Amino acid sequence: MNSFYVAKLLINQGIYRPDCFVVDEVELRPPKSDYDDELKAIQQSISINKAVIDPAFNCRIGTIVHASDLKEAELLADEKFIQVLDILSSEHPISKIGLSSCGFIKDLENGELIPIKNNNFPPSMAFIVSHGEFPTYEFSQWVVKQNSDLSIRYLRSLHWTRNGKWEKNLQIKILFNWFAVEALFKESESDNVGPLILWFLGFPNGAKASNVSPSLIQNLQNNTSYKNWKGKIEASIEQMRKFRNDSVHNGFRSVDFSPSDIRLYSYLIMVGCSRCQGAVRSALVSGIKSASEFKEYISLIFEDNGNLINDIHNNILYSLKSNTYRATDDNIYGE
Repeated sequence: MNSFYVAKLLINQGIYRPDCFVVDEVELRPPKSDYDDELKAIQQSISINKAVIDPAFNCRIGTIVHASDLKEAELLADEKFIQVLDILSSEHPISKIGLSSCGFIKDLENGELIPIKNNNFPPSMAFIVSHGEFPTYEFSQWVVKQNSDLSIRYLRSLHWTRNGKWEKNLQIKILFNWFAVEALFKESESDNVGPLILWFLGFPNGAKASNVSPSLIQNLQNNTSYKNWKGKIEASIEQMRKFRNDSVHNGFRSVDFSPSDIRLYSYLIMVGCSRCQGAVRSALVSGIKSASEFKEYISLIFEDNGNLINDIHNNILYSLKSNTYRATDDNIYGE
């Protein structure tokens, strides 16, 4: 484990302090406090990230962490920054308090300064191509005209998904996607949507699982990764349920999971949520009106997916087995 000093610039529309302000293990300091090599590293980080930030005005927030590498150092530092950012946000309500992706990490063992680089993919423009002279009546136009329990739930779920789509903090993204699934299926306070997520990740469970075609189950199990991942996925979904409850009821925020676990949870709930929404979309087209009716016919809805085997084997399980989902460079703890 090495010692690192991690410093980041606050985002624009934040606050400026002319003095150094220390909260526990975190310091907030003005731009004039930079050494020449630190300012150079900050300018390089701004240039690399193509950020619109004036290093002459945006304060720095910094802390020392003990980590095995630079990425872990950044993640641990961001975790420490959260509490201070929350406090500053409450004290300065007219300002937008948050972390930019620009700054530097200093290896305190050898003095090396490394500019922070943000490798996230930004949102991009989507170009929609006309499909002919006479436009078709699309699902989006149809569903907003419906007034059933399930259609209202579907639209509410999409709202949570949109909020979480570009969220940089993976913990918050996990919560938003979990809320999106709850919007689809939760009918009472005691309802647990975890088993429904498992269904559409490819793992039928409960009493309705006996209604699924044995040949389909056999086809799913023909992939050796299916059985290998079953227990891990079930345990991960349960951990997310506990994380959701702790976050909502106890003000839980500190991370009790490793960065590796957080990335796994984020992938599973993102994929699980999208598959649940896809299943509800198909159910709505088939005339199903409520969440309870959806649950009643869940085995039929599950089997009705003509791309089921390919999706579970070659998308979900492949990503888990090959670790491609871990390639994301999302900021797990910070903004």
